[in-house]
Amino acid sequence: MMESAHPQDRQQRAIFLLIAALAIIDRLLVLFHYGLRYTGTDDVVFWTVAADLAHGSLREPFLYGQNYNLAIESLVAVPLLWLQVPMQVAMPIATAVCAIAPFAAWAWWFARRRAWWAATLFVAIPVLLPVEW
Repeated sequence: MMESAHPQDRQQRAIFLLIAALAIIDRLLVLFHYGLRYTGTDDVVFWTVAADLAHGSLREPFLYGQNYNLAIESLVAVPLLWLQVPMQVAMPIATAVCAIAPFAAWAWWFARRRAWWAATLFVAIPVLLPVEW
């Protein structure tokens, strides 16, 4: 028989889930109002890298003349490109996923250990950061 959760534990979990939903909504709003509308000069470089990676061409370590590390966003976008998602949509989605992934991973880790306040803090960080981030 499964042991019922303590009421305080349920309340903390509910707060965590509410803040997690707000973080997802926040990222979606940034994506729709900014990421899918505007393109920076760096974005075009990463688009080129993603297109080449999707076709099996890896041209590291120079990254098209740019002084960058690995193009993680481009690598994350490759499965979307294979699914025929347009580049101007796939890359902002990949960037949004990369932006929230570290916070979500730590929040999930704390949530699995039922450390709800720590999980809530980590999932709230993307909401609390300035929109430029």
